[in-house]
Amino acid sequence: MSTCRGLAALLALAAVVACSPALNWRDVRTDDGAAQWLMPCRPDRQVRELGLAGTRARMFLASCRTEEQTWAFAWADLGEPGLAANAVEALVAASRSNIDARPESVHLLASTVPGATPGTATRRLAFSGHLPDGRAVEEQTLLFTRGSRVYQATAVGARLEAQALETFFGSVRAGS
Repeated sequence: MSTCRGLAALLALAAVVACSPALNWRDVRTDDGAAQWLMPCRPDRQVRELGLAGTRARMFLASCRTEEQTWAFAWADLGEPGLAANAVEALVAASRSNIDARPESVHLLASTVPGATPGTATRRLAFSGHLPDGRAVEEQTLLFTRGSRVYQATAVGARLEAQALETFFGSVRAGS
């Protein structure tokens, strides 16, 4: 009988541990509500001026780090819809370059973003590479446009969990 109680206690403890969220998902939005998504940790926000698609733009970034993974969502308004579509290619190239990903490591994944501008600019990519210190990493990134804005959701880590990736990327919405 005591073995059964001990086993029951272990199972109860395992259930509590299994139910305790390692990732603390929360709803996040752009300041103007033009996009929303879930993040597994409390994001810090930054703004930076950069050149993108032949123009200067303010890039907004919400990012956090948890369980040796970095989660980020960035957006910029380029002023013209044609520039936003061109910016997707620049962001893909920058993502690959940041982790020294070889072209053969890039895989296109199925994706849709409710509210995104329809067309070929929306894409989700998975690739692997190395950080500057030589550590191997995986990255997945979702890029899309809405009007003159370009958006990028990214997860980077030594190992990315499929369920967390689906929660993150599946939660992305554009529009009010």
